[in-house]
Amino acid sequence: ACARRSELAARMQQVQELRDDKRLVMVLRSISENFKETDCLEYISIDARLKGKDGSAAGGAIPYSVHVVGITANSKTLADLMARLGRGSGSTTLDVVLERSQRRTQADGQPMEFQLLCQQAATTGS
Repeated sequence: ACARRSELAARMQQVQELRDDKRLVMVLRSISENFKETDCLEYISIDARLKGKDGSAAGGAIPYSVHVVGITANSKTLADLMARLGRGSGSTTLDVVLERSQRRTQADGQPMEFQLLCQQAATTGS
């Protein structure tokens, strides 16, 4: 029972650290600021882990991935959005992967539905 309480306390501490992490707020802000008048964000999911696959945090940072689902005016505005997201803001740069896109035919054009995966860009050692 004592071990279970300790495990639960450790998990609660991890959740609190994620809630207090200003980096996650910066990621959300960086994603939302890159949407322009031709883009519509429908859904965003940020998956943050305290530890990487090897059990350590990469460079002291919390590894994360962001799934973004939305609609944009056309394939060019989608490419522009992906480029803006990849540049990020400040020290936050992202690797952006197009997971899915589909063109809709409507009376006022052919908007693109899309799903993107954005992950922290790998940092190279010096």
